Amino acid sequence: MTETQPTIPGGTDLEKLVNRSRMLGADKTLVVHGGGNTSSKTRERDHLGRERDVLRVKGSGTDLKTIGADGFPGLYLDELLPLREREAMSDEDMVAYLARCMVEPGSRNPSIETLLHAFLRARHVDHTHADAICVLTNTPEGQRHVHAALGDDVAIVPYSRPGFGLARDVAQLAGSSAVVLAWHGLVTWGDTHEESYQRTINLVQRAEAYLAQFPASAPVVREDLSQEQVEALLLELRGILSRDGRRILHVDRSQRAIADRNDIDAVAARRGTPDHMLRIGTKSLPLHDLSRVAEEIAAFEEKYLGYVARHQHLLPAGLNAMSSLPRIILVPGLGVVATGPDAKTTKMNAEISARSHSVTARALDAFGAVDWLSEDEVFAFDYWPLELRKLQTAPSPRPLSGHVVLLGGADNGYAPHVAQRLAADGAHLVLIGSDAAQLEQVQSALPAGISLVAGSYPVAEAIRAFGGLDVLVALAPVEGTVLANFTVAMHRQGLDGVLVGVRSGEETALRDVSELAGVRRNDVAIADDADPSLVAESIAFLASSRSSGTRGVTLPVG
Repeated sequence: MTETQPTIPGGTDLEKLVNRSRMLGADKTLVVHGGGNTSSKTRERDHLGRERDVLRVKGSGTDLKTIGADGFPGLYLDELLPLREREAMSDEDMVAYLARCMVEPGSRNPSIETLLHAFLRARHVDHTHADAICVLTNTPEGQRHVHAALGDDVAIVPYSRPGFGLARDVAQLAGSSAVVLAWHGLVTWGDTHEESYQRTINLVQRAEAYLAQFPASAPVVREDLSQEQVEALLLELRGILSRDGRRILHVDRSQRAIADRNDIDAVAARRGTPDHMLRIGTKSLPLHDLSRVAEEIAAFEEKYLGYVARHQHLLPAGLNAMSSLPRIILVPGLGVVATGPDAKTTKMNAEISARSHSVTARALDAFGAVDWLSEDEVFAFDYWPLELRKLQTAPSPRPLSGHVVLLGGADNGYAPHVAQRLAADGAHLVLIGSDAAQLEQVQSALPAGISLVAGSYPVAEAIRAFGGLDVLVALAPVEGTVLANFTVAMHRQGLDGVLVGVRSGEETALRDVSELAGVRRNDVAIADDADPSLVAESIAFLASSRSSGTRGVTLPVG
């Protein structure tokens, strides 16, 4: 294989490993949001000053696009290699063993695919979930297409969930130029950073050239959803999808062509690689009728619960069924609606779904059919104990996680403290006010991506940006149209809402607000010398479920 190799920058192997990984991570067609892993074998001194071979491998929870040196825990290679003589090893035993081989005890957990990297003798190993490779494998004749595209010197390993068995299978094929993992991705290696990296690039380019021989299907264009239809849909979806906790929604219009396809059901039913299931679930919901949104979600849930019931005997002890609600929804005439606990995660889910949907759509276009894991294999990955335990150990949601707050008077003196306090509780904020410079200053102090400065239609802007809204905090009087639109939106969502007003003497920022069904209303009376941080704390308390039993109360602060 003739390879024109770039120079990977860096003065040490670890620096080059970081840069090589970031180069791979920068291409979303190779890996996306935590996917893939890379490694290098180095010589390092241990705590006794002895030189030893060390495997530096991507750590759990890191992202190749942004990874730094601290994202590569080290393991002593001479303690890993004896495992090649074993016939089998459970995930639990493997994880426990790896923990005893760490160069820096207590550092980040290494990738679940650590042994795959260790067992290959090459100094540098790269594993990606390249779209083009997965298109080739996710077909009924995947092996034939892989060899036709990449050559007979590239080996193929039948599907196996990551772990000890897959590591052994790949190691036995080290005499090949690279290994394709069926329904999973690509493994390359080399004696230099450049060789391993460029081998990935070259093989992906070969796959793309092969796929280019097959014409794409003619695009189907559905009628655009109107802005009113989009807003109504988002509110209805958010009301249903927030059943187990408030959710943020994100519209990805870049997937419009996917959503408009005639074979949308086939695209929605599979994933590009099993790794995607961990973030966006086993299937997407293809929405066919805007007048039957609740019914279509109910049918989706019924199918998921049936799938769980059929595999109840395989459900790991101590683990319960996950939510049956869809995380990704394909909407003809619009694109994709993604859901998540916060804006960052929701956009991440949308981007992962774009890769997954693209792989399946391209396989259908090129080969007319797709092949995917059996239902048993899907369940084994969906309910993989190692991954589910990460969810169990995740921190509890913050009081306002997934909530959207309209902050009226966001340009007044208390606004910076209130906005930051609400954000600390997990809120997403829509800032309303007339002083553009002050609003920009308030927003600049907030975490990126969780806020917007509203224009003339704050309620509609909140719906388009985050899917809906939950709380209106009035630090200054709010226009009647905003209150009216807030009321309508809460009714359409079918979710309980909160109003918090600031009172000064007999005056309140929430004038002429009558009792609203399902909406709690309370006020904060602020003394002239009130501490802004206490004002913010009081408003955050009244805005959250911590004050769920409180209605019609004026809380004095001063």
